[in-house]
Amino acid sequence: MIDLPDSMFESPLLWIFAECPLFLVWVVGMLLALVWWRRHPKVSMITILALCLLCLLGVVEPILNRVVSDLFPRVLPSGPYELPPPPDWPDASNSSSSHMNLIFLAMAFFRATAEACLFGLLLIAIFGWRQRQDVVPVPNDDQRFG
Repeated sequence: MIDLPDSMFESPLLWIFAECPLFLVWVVGMLLALVWWRRHPKVSMITILALCLLCLLGVVEPILNRVVSDLFPRVLPSGPYELPPPPDWPDASNSSSSHMNLIFLAMAFFRATAEACLFGLLLIAIFGWRQRQDVVPVPNDDQRFG
């Protein structure tokens, strides 16, 4: 079994605490979606889904970063058979560090992609379910210049 340090969750909890304003906005959004559920069930469902997943991502990502930073240096290969690091990275002399940078870069890309998809869901909730009666007709030239 892998021995985890005592402060495994101390740093992630600080990061989660730093994101409290975002969590507050997301929870308020979920409460508003619940209030409007009967009037707009599809919009509310999509909104709650996206906001819950954003909250989950905001909690899991700092913990995952900590786990990766603590565990991966122990399992990454070190030796002459390693892939050479990218030459333009400042720490190119330390190949294990290069691997860690690639891992964190991939994790940041995953988080950005997940957040973009979730914000896309929110845009669908806002604009995707409009009825035709909500559309304001564009006035023609005769109506504009009267």
